[in-house]
Amino acid sequence: MLTTTRGDRIAYDDLGPAGAPSVVFITGAGPTRAEDPITLDTAEKLAPLGVRSLFADRLGRGESTSAGEIELGAQLDAIVELAATARAGVVLVGHSSGCAIAMLAAHRVPDLVGLVLWEAPLGLFPEGAPA
Repeated sequence: MLTTTRGDRIAYDDLGPAGAPSVVFITGAGPTRAEDPITLDTAEKLAPLGVRSLFADRLGRGESTSAGEIELGAQLDAIVELAATARAGVVLVGHSSGCAIAMLAAHRVPDLVGLVLWEAPLGLFPEGAPA
């Protein structure tokens, strides 16, 4: 469990060797860690390859709780602080709406070495998502 500087509590799984190149998974709006076996399976397969995976419940979902309003800034801060725990090069992997959060957080992660977007909803909602 990570307590952020805002006082939010971020529940996450930490798989793989400490200090190794790391992947931070950012899920879509719906699933929690407990409901996302594909991401967990991916993280488990990366560990023996020497890659550390940090797989969190997004703020306000699952076991992650907010000390205040769950706004975009709080979501971004949570990702940045989780990435900082890696203490190594970090790849942000966003899924679905997590892609937008990953893109917005990317420039704030000092040790960022990559950005992966999976099933980004861009272009599906001409009234909102592209903006």
